[in-house]
Amino acid sequence: MGVNSGYRDWKLQRISAVVMMVYIIYLFAFFVCHPHLSYDCWVRLFASTWMQVSTLVIMLLLVIHAWIGMWTIGTDYLKSSVIRACYQALVFIALLAYFFWVVQILRSF
Repeated sequence: MGVNSGYRDWKLQRISAVVMMVYIIYLFAFFVCHPHLSYDCWVRLFASTWMQVSTLVIMLLLVIHAWIGMWTIGTDYLKSSVIRACYQALVFIALLAYFFWVVQILRSF
């Protein structure tokens, strides 16, 4: 990593958190405006292109946000390079799996 990478990671986490918060507030408002939410209404919401794109962007931001946090934890607390490499590989595989799981879910709409 280059110079100021810590600051770049910090900014990325803060920006991604704000964008994810806006998405969550929108979903919360949707739930409040639809107190008797049906499956059909939910499907219509996620069948729209803008919602699918938004959800995909949010998932990408979540993966970036989580990777930065988990990478920081690993480098701070795991001193053995072998254990740290295994930990980071498992985190990377899990985050990648979650991302592609969301892609598969969105393709079903």
